[in-house]
Amino acid sequence: MKELLKKLDYYDERLFYLRGSIALLDWDRAVNMPKKASFQRAKQNSILAEEYHKLFLNKELKSIVKKLKEKEYYDKLNFFYKRKVDVFFKEISKAEKLPLKFVKELSELESISQSKWEEAKEKSDFKIFQPYLEKLVKKYKEKANLIDKKSHPYNVFLDDYEEGMDYKKIKKEFEILKKGLMELLKKIRSSKKYKEQKKLKNKILKHNFDFEKQKELSFDISNKILDNKDRWILKESVHPFTTTISEDDVRITTAFKKHPMFSFSATVHESGHALFELQFDRKLKGILFDSPSLGLHESQSRFWENHVSLNKYFWDSYFKFFKKKFNFDFSKKEWYEFINIVEPGFIRIEADEVTYPFHVIIRFELELELFEGKLKVKDLPKRWNEKYEEYLGVKVKKDSLGVLQDVHWSMGSFGYFPTYVIGTMYAATIYKYLQKKMNVDENIKNLNFEKIRVWLKNNIHKYGRLYNAEEIIYKATKKKLNSKDLLDYLEEKYKKIYGFK
Repeated sequence: MKELLKKLDYYDERLFYLRGSIALLDWDRAVNMPKKASFQRAKQNSILAEEYHKLFLNKELKSIVKKLKEKEYYDKLNFFYKRKVDVFFKEISKAEKLPLKFVKELSELESISQSKWEEAKEKSDFKIFQPYLEKLVKKYKEKANLIDKKSHPYNVFLDDYEEGMDYKKIKKEFEILKKGLMELLKKIRSSKKYKEQKKLKNKILKHNFDFEKQKELSFDISNKILDNKDRWILKESVHPFTTTISEDDVRITTAFKKHPMFSFSATVHESGHALFELQFDRKLKGILFDSPSLGLHESQSRFWENHVSLNKYFWDSYFKFFKKKFNFDFSKKEWYEFINIVEPGFIRIEADEVTYPFHVIIRFELELELFEGKLKVKDLPKRWNEKYEEYLGVKVKKDSLGVLQDVHWSMGSFGYFPTYVIGTMYAATIYKYLQKKMNVDENIKNLNFEKIRVWLKNNIHKYGRLYNAEEIIYKATKKKLNSKDLLDYLEEKYKKIYGFK
């Protein structure tokens, strides 16, 4: 038994550090790599990915995992090793169900689809991408059937991102959220403040927000959120992201644009992701040294982004410092209202707190219709545009601003989109709990995040992948996934900003 566990840990450690090496190459490609090295980097990534795949499906590792899964061995394992064996068994079993020929065909199709999506987006013509998306949908239906023919295909996809989550639960909560947000948006739009906000926005955006000073503020806020400067670094990339290389090596990137809150919010968001990774229990190691879901990971970034950096109490203290950096003459009230402007638009990544969930709900509903056979790929742009007009009141006039704006579908990332709003809902539940538990707003106002960090570590971060996301949230807050906490938070906040009853 001891020898089996020792061997399991041996493979687990190697897979973990090999995965970190692949992540390091990807990070370097986005931050440091010379442009001409892209072909060689693709080769390097390909070789490492192949080695990882070989190691993961190694005959000895499969034999060890299957042996430990047998009742006589499994019953003697502690909780930690039971979970490790379960995760390995599940992932190996899933991988074994996909024939090598199918995996290669899908990989090639995804590669071609991404380049065709890029061309289609550039020309704003969905028809260029359409035949490839049709093939992808067909291929992913086949993949779902190979993995688990008894399950709804969407649940098979969801399991890659939200272990243990059922699409019916998401659908139910999204319906409640959609209805509540439509009512809230109606109240906001009918307010006097909404009619005047364009003037405020134009006034503030006329100011020059120097990029170098934006960088200084990005480092400042990261240092406030993350306590150990020797375990993370912050750099610049085209698109902000965070990746983990090893237990003591987390890389954050941000980007800078004319809008003063783009880099600031992005840095806060990515620092939330980084804090999660930095606060996993060190005993976990390997396959359990990870988040159990993208939604839970997103909850950590959204908590800091929405409930801290867009919080009135935060700006009660941080505004003086921010104003001094950029030397502007706006009042604190004007600034707070500006950063919380509600403005329905076409683009998901530019959306405000209130309208953001609509963008995700629309994508979830369309994916569901595609895989239930209720929608044909050729009708996707029309259906997309109808939903945007119905939910957000905006008319999409070209594909590049509509159905082609996200890369996810060209990569086969079906079931990924819901994680953004699942995380936003979890974040609201955490914030509501902390308001009662420790008067979190007072901590935010004092710019003292130590108590918040410690609570997050002890109640969410330390578990890594020991439990599924909803179990961790329930252990921490005594609540499961729900839309009520998010709706209550948005209603209370935006009623004060827009002055409706």
